[in-house]
Amino acid sequence: MFAGCSELTDTPVELPALTLAPGCYSNMFEGCDKLSDAPHLPATELADRCYASMFYQCGTLENVTCLATTINGTDCTTDWLYEVNNSGTFTKAKGASCWPGGPSGIPSGWTVNEY
Repeated sequence: MFAGCSELTDTPVELPALTLAPGCYSNMFEGCDKLSDAPHLPATELADRCYASMFYQCGTLENVTCLATTINGTDCTTDWLYEVNNSGTFTKAKGASCWPGGPSGIPSGWTVNEY
């Protein structure tokens, strides 16, 4: 939807969908390299490829709130935070222990808070 919008600096405050379809938000903000804050992502269960490459190469992204507690959809977060800022804040659902590290989960160097 906004992939390649290199001048995009703001997103909607929230992407309110609670039930996600396969691939629904994949590559949505890819290459939006002036984006610092991700929209609030309240869905608790992730569908196949739903967030894949969502913020791929968003080099200034430094704030993500994702409340997913079931992260078992095939490739649901593959490279979703690839080449984002080296430091930032990731806010997750309280008690969610299912998040992997790295560009397909929570980037190393980021602070993790609970919502």
